[in-house]
Amino acid sequence: GCVMLQKYGLGVAKGIPTLLLACSSLDDVLAITIFGIFLSLSFSNAGDGGLFGDSIWAAIGLSVVDVLGRILLGLGLGHILKFHPEKPVLAFCLTLIASV
Repeated sequence: GCVMLQKYGLGVAKGIPTLLLACSSLDDVLAITIFGIFLSLSFSNAGDGGLFGDSIWAAIGLSVVDVLGRILLGLGLGHILKFHPEKPVLAFCLTLIASV
């Protein structure tokens, strides 16, 4: 599909094949994130009066905070790598740290 468009030079000047690949990756990330949220909600201990109370809303709030934190982490690492693109070891180390 998109790689063949790039091979033939169709839409490359406007970046259409790259945009399509990025959007399909974003769709995968969104699906995995939503699946993770529902998985954590289904196995949460929301009814036992634990650390964050007995509310399902507390579990949902923690999931939202988790997603926002990961977005901020990604933006921060991207900002750091934007100013140091010549250091692939730095990029590897930051990616490794962020994946833990």
